[in-house]
Amino acid sequence: MCRPLVRFTLMAFSVSALFAFQAAFRPFPAMKDDPVPVPSGANEKTERAFTRLMYPSGVHARVFGGIGIWLIDYPKADRQFVQGVRRLTRIHTRSSEQVVDPDRPIVEIDNQDPIFHVLYDLGEKIQVPGIPNWYSG
Repeated sequence: MCRPLVRFTLMAFSVSALFAFQAAFRPFPAMKDDPVPVPSGANEKTERAFTRLMYPSGVHARVFGGIGIWLIDYPKADRQFVQGVRRLTRIHTRSSEQVVDPDRPIVEIDNQDPIFHVLYDLGEKIQVPGIPNWYSG
């Protein structure tokens, strides 16, 4: 049961690094009710950087002042995740997250894509429903 979660986490970390490879740290206005200080070394040149994809939220764009639901737990969860990766692995990753707003459409990646067979041989993707699905039942 824990293995798919580990696989998903590693895949998400690997894919996210592709989008922010060596991009400079760019602060994004976070939710003011849970401020988190920017860690030292936020602009450090590293092997990897964890990214969070900023995406349009459709009907849910009203949430969090019109920014959308992609901001849930930002930046605290990102920085805690990166801290764990730095502490528990040998991956040289930046101590802060990177927000990415690519001008490309979101596309479905086929299960046979090489990204799913680099570290582990993943046979299927598991889609985790978002918060709106949780509330709608």
